[in-house]
Amino acid sequence: MVKEQDYVSIHTHTDGSHNDGIISCDKLCEKASLLGQRAVALTDHNSLAAFPRFITAANKHDIKPILGSEFYFVKNAQQSIQTKDNERFHLVVIAKNDQGLKNLIMLHNQSWTKNYFRMHPRSVERGLLDVELLSQYSEGLIITTACYYGGVPQYLFTGDTDNALSLASELKDLFGEDLYFEIADHFIPDETKAFEHLIELAGKMEVKVVAAQDAHYLNKEDAFAQELLIGTRFGYYSGFKFPNDQFYFKSAQEMSETGLKDEYIINTSEIAEKVGNYSWDYSTPKSEEKTLINGAYSKTLTSLDALSRFSMFRKIPSAIFYAYKKLFKEGDPLDTILTEDPKIRKYFEQTPLLEHTVRTLSGVEVGLLPRRELFAAFSSMPPEKFPLERMGIFLISQWAFERE
Repeated sequence: MVKEQDYVSIHTHTDGSHNDGIISCDKLCEKASLLGQRAVALTDHNSLAAFPRFITAANKHDIKPILGSEFYFVKNAQQSIQTKDNERFHLVVIAKNDQGLKNLIMLHNQSWTKNYFRMHPRSVERGLLDVELLSQYSEGLIITTACYYGGVPQYLFTGDTDNALSLASELKDLFGEDLYFEIADHFIPDETKAFEHLIELAGKMEVKVVAAQDAHYLNKEDAFAQELLIGTRFGYYSGFKFPNDQFYFKSAQEMSETGLKDEYIINTSEIAEKVGNYSWDYSTPKSEEKTLINGAYSKTLTSLDALSRFSMFRKIPSAIFYAYKKLFKEGDPLDTILTEDPKIRKYFEQTPLLEHTVRTLSGVEVGLLPRRELFAAFSSMPPEKFPLERMGIFLISQWAFERE
């Protein structure tokens, strides 16, 4: 049996992963502490926005903060941009020390400024990381091959062993023993197949394997809340959702129960041991360099406080969050609404999942959309899709709009 202190979540998404993560930094660190875990890695998608909140929460709950990001990765970014190739993979990058943290931020900034990519106006903005950038800013970094959508596992899954070996070799040449092959088990057949090949390749290349959970929500029962976020992120109901409810923050015991080898789970603690204490002061701007962060220009680069101010406020096309912001930021708690509005109360009484979802999402840091786009997203959600939840959320939105 793996002890909690021997396991570290090295792949975790908070609400800093604005398109699909709903874990608050405080709740994340609180749960890790209650479980008896000693460290957590923050690896939001293409964003460093949550760093200050995460560091504050980690210190509060006596958790060692590990700072990282899950980048969108291609072998040659400029070639992908010129050919409008929308294929991209994932790659997790973690800072070992202050130099690694500076390089992590430079990778983030350079990927957004040098390799900014958007296939068409309604597609998601990307900052692309590639081998060239990694080679320029490799000092002090730890790399994992990320989830099922990482480059090496994707090549292996499709039978492209030459490209898998080529990419894995390039990464190993750059990072040596600081490269880890990441696996998970979310009970998805394609994922299982890809990771079986990855484990085999790890043996041949003498690369250590680490077990990850790729957490996007805190608890299993939060899966529906995350589905609402990701399903409406383009301003309409796309129907896109994760394959199941297994992408939550798990204990070491739950990780073992998936069938992952204890060795791979315990290997995560090696990453935590390699990471030192960051001494960088993120609260005070230290330079006035213009840069592009998450698609929005800012005048401050070096401080993490500046990163949070300018990289988190992207407009998130999700149909539900305007109401939650009005609801919980302006002194009208949900309990008051349930008392005063019998129509809304009826839907909450009929579906406990709705109340849990609203309360879960109320603490999520998100951007806001104009009213017409929010209603457009709602109207595009099929009536037969969670009909009670849909109507309850719609009524809450209507309530909030009436009080603008």
